[in-house]
Amino acid sequence: MSNTIINQKLNLEKTNITINDQLKFINNIIENSPYGIFVLNNNELIFQNTASKIFSQDNLSSFENLKKLINKKSIKIIWK
Repeated sequence: MSNTIINQKLNLEKTNITINDQLKFINNIIENSPYGIFVLNNNELIFQNTASKIFSQDNLSSFENLKKLINKKSIKIIWK
């Protein structure tokens, strides 16, 4: 019984290390992307990477300015 628990603990630790490595890899890609990345949920901005800050101007946040630019171009986007 104790061997099973020890093995399960070791497996969980290895899995946790793998997940953390994958998360670091994905975060590195997102943060170092030269493109602005916006993540939305229910019309709310929940994440933007550093590169997206190039859109900010006129005292508007990057996200507010992006929506303004899209509306000027008459691009149909459904904000769900």
